[in-house]
Amino acid sequence: MRQIAAPLIIFLYFFQVSAYTQAGDECPATESSETYIQQLERRMEQHDAEAALTLAEYYHQGRCTKSDLTKSRLIYEQLAKEGNAEAEFRLALIYLNGFGVPANKITAEIWLNKAIKHHHPAARQLLEYIHEIGFDDC
Repeated sequence: MRQIAAPLIIFLYFFQVSAYTQAGDECPATESSETYIQQLERRMEQHDAEAALTLAEYYHQGRCTKSDLTKSRLIYEQLAKEGNAEAEFRLALIYLNGFGVPANKITAEIWLNKAIKHHHPAARQLLEYIHEIGFDDC
């Protein structure tokens, strides 16, 4: 049961993150996906963290654009350097699950600890759960 539960919990956390972005930022029907992505990129260049998070999630999921896990990760890394807790949490999920990178539990834990430091609401709970079940079961 434990071996099934851990990946399921990690998946559910990732689903929660995806739902955060999907709630209000679909590609508008009045403009092309390419135009919308370009708008998000311009907003990101103006240091709009919400636009950057949305863009990174779109690249991760392949929504409104072709999937590009490297671009997604690089955007999260830039935001994380600025202390963005959501980006730190998403990087932890990327490294925990091996999305576009080799899975690395140590790097995931580092990002979770940074997210905790910046008061991410789910980071502490996920880290405690991972320690409870053991990183090898993730």
